[in-house]
Amino acid sequence: MQALAADPRNPMPHLPQNLGVILGKEGDSLRALTYLRSSLEIDPQDPQTVYGLAFAR
Repeated sequence: MQALAADPRNPMPHLPQNLGVILGKEGDSLRALTYLRSSLEIDPQDPQTVYGLAFAR
């Protein structure tokens, strides 16, 4: 969230897997799962998404 606030045009925090990991670590599992699911649809083998799912449960 800080990265988005610092530079809203930075594409990295907007990637679904990155935002999902961030939200998962912050304890917002419901929102994290939403982003991680959309990331899984794009690339089911993405290691960042798999990592994020470990935190979003």
